[in-house]
Amino acid sequence: MNGMKKIALMVVMAVCCAFVNTPAWGQKLELLVNDGVNFSTLVGLKDVETKTGIYSELGVGYKFNDRLGLEVDIAFSEQGAMSVVDGSSYLYDFSYLNIPLLATYTLPKQHLTFLAGVQAGQFVSATYSYQAPSVVGEGFVSGEGKFDKSEFHPWDVGFSVGARWVVIPSWGFGLEVRYTLGITQTHNGISDSMSSNPYISVPDNRNSVLRVGMSWALWGK
Repeated sequence: MNGMKKIALMVVMAVCCAFVNTPAWGQKLELLVNDGVNFSTLVGLKDVETKTGIYSELGVGYKFNDRLGLEVDIAFSEQGAMSVVDGSSYLYDFSYLNIPLLATYTLPKQHLTFLAGVQAGQFVSATYSYQAPSVVGEGFVSGEGKFDKSEFHPWDVGFSVGARWVVIPSWGFGLEVRYTLGITQTHNGISDSMSSNPYISVPDNRNSVLRVGMSWALWGK
């Protein structure tokens, strides 16, 4: 068991202990579904542009009282970046299973909750596509491929902050915005070259993701 798995196990145990030891009058659980759009980049990538993807998340919120709580989520997240270098455009598609652990602070009358905490992301896959000027004649050449999974770090760790506003309290429907900045490298630098096609190089980088979406409290709203 590697270090990240040990940390994840300790976090789960700590949350379970909190559930057990908190008096019954202070307990309140929420089952949350969050879906929306990611605007992601890679910190450290040259001439980076924002890439748009989606996320889909299931979470459990635990309220100690009307204001303070904890939330644990698991989300499928499309991330990555776009880059344009010397007339060539590159699209990097990364996907993760993210597990945020967030402290929550709610303003009950405003139906507004602030979130802050840490996130561990399990790497799933990474692909690329490109379009580059032809080295022979006019026009462009294009292609796509898949990066070797072994070249990426299996876990991505970051800090998250955000806010959720419950627009229709009776339905548990709200809007959420959250930003996560990676504090670990996605990899130590990888590259790929294809026969007669442009050379693609990806420098050291960290994930940077702004997400905007909708939230539903299916239970405990």
